[in-house]
Amino acid sequence: MEWLAGNGYYTISISELIAYGQGRREISPKAVILTFDDGFRSVFTLARPILERLNFRATVFVTINHCGAFNDWSTQPPGIPRLPMLSWDELRTLSRERWEIGAHTLTHPPLTRLPLSQAESEVVSSQQRLESELGQPVNCFAYPYGLCDVRIRSIVARHYLGACGIHLGLAGRQSDPYAFERIDAYYLRSRFMTRHLGSAGMDPYLRARQWLRDLRGTAHYYNP
Repeated sequence: MEWLAGNGYYTISISELIAYGQGRREISPKAVILTFDDGFRSVFTLARPILERLNFRATVFVTINHCGAFNDWSTQPPGIPRLPMLSWDELRTLSRERWEIGAHTLTHPPLTRLPLSQAESEVVSSQQRLESELGQPVNCFAYPYGLCDVRIRSIVARHYLGACGIHLGLAGRQSDPYAFERIDAYYLRSRFMTRHLGSAGMDPYLRARQWLRDLRGTAHYYNP
């Protein structure tokens, strides 16, 4: 984060990226979006002070039914530590500080494996609850586990302006607004890779990483 700030990068929201894709605003090549899935409390206690010091903000995708509780949803893979989640008061504080709050379903299920009516309830009810608690529109969504198909995309498109998947890549004007690419921070742990953000060498690196993820069968993303 310090390297990004020191080299002139600034943060925008998913909503601003959507407006850019629609031609309603311009953003510079130095714009980045920071996203946090699930809504862990460490976003508030650890990430927030760092980002606040650098004048950065982020987007948090919240698993609604676990706000103020723990990440013990039924589909949690084995071996994941039990960790506290953001409370509603903490989410309201982030929202007042111009962080963007997005929905990540009620219970973090793999949406493509649910009956359509249940999947729709997870997508729509999470938005409604967030809007009720925060008192503002909720425009963006993230697919749990990155799982999405044509049916799920259609539901999300009826209720949100955009959504994030987990396909590795740089999002831009050419992106599908309901499957925005992202780069896991895991792949930018070295200063060398961070320095190559936006460079010609980044795309081959991300394609190679995506190929390895697909080979392992650990990545699921929207595929029409």
